[in-house]
Amino acid sequence: MSKILSTTLRKNNLLHCSKGVVKWLSSSIRKSTTLDKDLVKRLETVSHVGFSKQSGLEVLSASVKFADRITNIDTSKVPPLITILENWYVISY
Repeated sequence: MSKILSTTLRKNNLLHCSKGVVKWLSSSIRKSTTLDKDLVKRLETVSHVGFSKQSGLEVLSASVKFADRITNIDTSKVPPLITILENWYVISY
């Protein structure tokens, strides 16, 4: 885990639960998104967050790796928590 990322996680009290997540993210990823300058600039524009510092780029890179990782998870056999067909009762007064 990088020093800057661990410092950021420690400041947010996430270090105790982040080691397993970072280890999981560090494992092999089939498809990896590359962060070129144009993509970073577009993300800065859309999110209104500056990634010009090294710490910002590391957090962005970790977020992209996480998104790449969860994109490959097969959820076809997982039932939804709530469906539009649930019985909702409206209480009218």
